[in-house]
Amino acid sequence: NTEEALTSENSIEAMADWYENILSQLEDLTHLVRTELNDIERRSVVALVTQDVHNRDIVESLKDNEISNVHDFRWQQQLRYYFNTESDECTIKQVNSVLYYGYEYMGATTRLVITPLTDRCWMTI
Repeated sequence: NTEEALTSENSIEAMADWYENILSQLEDLTHLVRTELNDIERRSVVALVTQDVHNRDIVESLKDNEISNVHDFRWQQQLRYYFNTESDECTIKQVNSVLYYGYEYMGATTRLVITPLTDRCWMTI
């Protein structure tokens, strides 16, 4: 994952490898969305594609700017999810905020496109 790449010994190279991995996963999802899917499956895959395109853009920016530290603001400003397998809890972090995920399920709804503006809005909230 991104944080593992940032904390690795050669984080610049690890980020480049992680970016290539993300591109491959996105390509797989692109192929999947072109197959015969029922409505819920299609909405789920489209939501994943939307999120993964955003993630690709974030990792590309981190890679291009040679960010190599998890404490860099350009990483800290991202909405990040952490799952603790021991406590079975998911926490959400952004900058100095930490929230506990309450497992609210919204169903397979359509996803808004994520832009730098929507990122800034989330950080403001």
